[in-house]
Amino acid sequence: MKIWKFGIIGAGLIADFLAKAIQHLKNAKLIGICGSNPDKDLKLAKKYDCKKIYTHEKKNTRHCSRCSGFIVFL
Repeated sequence: MKIWKFGIIGAGLIADFLAKAIQHLKNAKLIGICGSNPDKDLKLAKKYDCKKIYTHEKKNTRHCSRCSGFIVFL
């Protein structure tokens, strides 16, 4: 069975719901989180056993090269 790998951009309230949904899928895995708040990013990563954590390169930006490879399915 193919395992779908997901990354989440941002670690706010919606990210928690997305991570929980990903966790409940038997063929999906959360592999990365990229956000602007390192504390929130780490907390979300620990909660859902996510190994890769990235912080935006610049403050007050929603796009950076670290998270440009993420594809988020909504």
